[in-house]
Formats: sequence, C-alpha cells, structure tokens
Amino acid sequence: MEAKYVVVAGVIVRPDGCVLLQKRSLHRDFPGKWEFPGGKVEKGESLEDALVRELFEELGVVVSVNEHICTVVWDSDSGPIPIIFQRCSVLVGKPTPKDAEAIAWVGPECVADYNLIHSNVAVVAKLAKYKEEYP
Repeated sequence: MEAKYVVVAGVIVRPDGCVLLQKRSLHRDFPGKWEFPGGKVEKGESLEDALVRELFEELGVVVSVNEHICTVVWDSDSGPIPIIFQRCSVLVGKPTPKDAEAIAWVGPECVADYNLIHSNVAVVAKLAKYKEEYP
C-alpha cells in the first residue's frame, strides 16, 4: 500500500546535547504524548523545506536541517505513513510551543522516560551519539 503522505520530524539538538520534545495538545490525536515536532510534507515541497516550515509554524524558530537520523513507517489505520527524522539546529529564535501543551529540553539518556508516541520510540536508540558528542 502506498503512503498517503509523508511526515518530517525535527530532532532539535542544543549545543549541550539536549533534544527538544513537545507534548501534544489535548485536542489532537494521541493527546498528552510527547514527540519530536514536525508535520506533513505538502505537495511539491522538499523534505527540508517542509521541516523548516513546520518547525517555524509549531515553535517559531528557524532551523538548519543537518542530517537524516532514521525513517520509521507508522502503520496507521489509514495505511503506512513514513516519518523521516532529521537532526536540526536552531538558527534564529527561542522555541515556544504554539500548538503543543509544553516543550522540554531533555538529555538524550532521559528521552525514554517520557511518554512518547509509539512512532517516536525508535529514535531513542539513535540519540546516544548526541550524548557522546556533547559530554
């Protein structure tokens, strides 16, 4: 079955190695769960452009997209949805939740302690390298 759309998610990493999580608002699917911010890629949009747009809309920041971390295919009720996780750095602005209940800067070793959306759990194992980069 072909995917109806593609989702991009930003793993925003601070210079100290902490990553940004956001808590989904109560009016969305999976209310109260934590996730890496992002959203759907629009028709004709590159993955990078979509992620830059989504993070600006959701957090009010301009980011650079640095590297692909992993791709997870979520088996939703409407079919498979690829979620492409990219490492990002904030270039301009301070992250402020616009449609989320809250945001948190979390050490990579503590991300698994948060009640993550299932599709985001696979990223946790990939975060260890950020702790090593920023001891």
